[in-house]
Amino acid sequence: MKIKTVVNGPLAENCYIVYDERAREGIIIDPGSCGDKIIREAEALKIRYFVFTHAHFDHIGAYHKVKERFPEAKLIIGKKEEEVLSDKEKSMLRLSGEKKEITADIFLSENDLIEFGDHALKVIETPGHTVGSICLYGEGVLFSGDTLFSGGMGRWDFPTGDYEDEKNSILNKIFTLPDETAVYPGHGEKTTVADEKYGGLL
Repeated sequence: MKIKTVVNGPLAENCYIVYDERAREGIIIDPGSCGDKIIREAEALKIRYFVFTHAHFDHIGAYHKVKERFPEAKLIIGKKEEEVLSDKEKSMLRLSGEKKEITADIFLSENDLIEFGDHALKVIETPGHTVGSICLYGEGVLFSGDTLFSGGMGRWDFPTGDYEDEKNSILNKIFTLPDETAVYPGHGEKTTVADEKYGGLL
């Protein structure tokens, strides 16, 4: 499994292009802005899915741009995040300048798999930053969205966010993964479960 990190926009959101090198097939996680930049990095691949770890504007704002280039790719979000995606106030989509509605094709829940080439990532429901936030886990890697960062946890003061839920998601789900798990967050540098677990975060 190969990973390209594309840092986008004024909030330096991490978009991840994750793919099977042999099959040249992959997914795009959180296309937040700078659609042309994302397209250039993914140009040579067959993109099967777009995946939103959550529906905030800085993680979804370039969706329509990249969808134009990869029209056959389906959009995936966590089932419980539908209320955020469908509400422009909760998603703050107006801040991205995007006026079009975004509608998901596939809704996933805990332990569902997202498959591409010979690889698969498992959905872990991690409410807290938003009600339907998800992380994706597989092959020693976790894509944590805005649930967990290097040296910090995500904000919980946006609509549908909750501190206790986020803390529980980190303690009872993310911190139960192997210590050596590489964590690719929605913003900032890559980290590991061990660094955050034993670093006094919670």
